[in-house]
Amino acid sequence: QEPMISVIVPVYNMAGYVEKCLDSILSADCKSLELIVVDDGSTDESLITILMITAMNLIADSSP
Repeated sequence: QEPMISVIVPVYNMAGYVEKCLDSILSADCKSLELIVVDDGSTDESLITILMITAMNLIADSSP
């Protein structure tokens, strides 16, 4: 059994980079991955991007 790996990503106004960052982490070949994204009140599109990426991954993970 693989150990749990936790990755914490702090975000503040990084809309131009957050998608590539999260995609890179989520594409890792790790079954036991915990991704924690902390948005510190971004005023750009960072939060929307984070929510879209996480929603897409939740849907992908729930398929049989």
